[in-house]
Amino acid sequence: MPQLKLSVDLAELRQPFKQALHTAAQLGVQAVQIEARGELDPAELTQTGIRHIRKMLEDWNLRVSAVRFRPALAYYNPERLEARIEATQRAMELAYKLGAGLVVGRIGRIPAPESPEYRLLSEVVTDLGRYGQRVGAMLATETGTEPGPELARFIQQLPEGSLGVDFNPANLVVEGHCLEEAVETLGQYVLCVQATDALRDVAAGTAVRVELGRGSVDYPSVLAGLDGWGYQGYWTLQPAGGGDPQAELARSARFLRTL
Repeated sequence: MPQLKLSVDLAELRQPFKQALHTAAQLGVQAVQIEARGELDPAELTQTGIRHIRKMLEDWNLRVSAVRFRPALAYYNPERLEARIEATQRAMELAYKLGAGLVVGRIGRIPAPESPEYRLLSEVVTDLGRYGQRVGAMLATETGTEPGPELARFIQQLPEGSLGVDFNPANLVVEGHCLEEAVETLGQYVLCVQATDALRDVAAGTAVRVELGRGSVDYPSVLAGLDGWGYQGYWTLQPAGGGDPQAELARSARFLRTL
């Protein structure tokens, strides 16, 4: 198995962009995941601004692993849907311009297949997939809101290349879904992994996010399962919260490197 490619979710550092890049470089990761808002809002960024960002990334020898865009409402909710679609398209354009070619976020809980919401979601995601193919970026939805097989069935009925998967193990554990089943059914669609962990209390039937390596996620098994599908993308570090995020990310990077 080749050495893992590590990325850091910059938004979780809670630092200004330039300072966060410095922190990521100190952690020794190869890439960063950025959020399409605030300083990096695609609607506000000029071409000069994008060139400046690319220069800063080059100075720190970093790449962009993905652009995160999380709309407030699902893509089957008609309220301000067009504005949501346009914002997603701008995030795709930004991802391409920064060399990532990937937008990660959430499309919403998969509705019942016979419902109007399911048809609308399929249409919107198909259109976004076509747009992404034109501009050179793809949309990946985060796991957790439904079991792996259910999300896989939705992806399979879309035109090929419309939607990928942003694999988040902690989300699956917290929601009580089978992690092994998710790897098996979604592995071929995984474009990004959020390196997260959660601890499940079987007796209480609950789970909480914890620091990477201290939870219920069997990472050697997850790595082996995704490696079997040929996954060679980034593993994006995210702190569980509650402490010093930089120190936690350093420990998480060491944990993954030991694997």
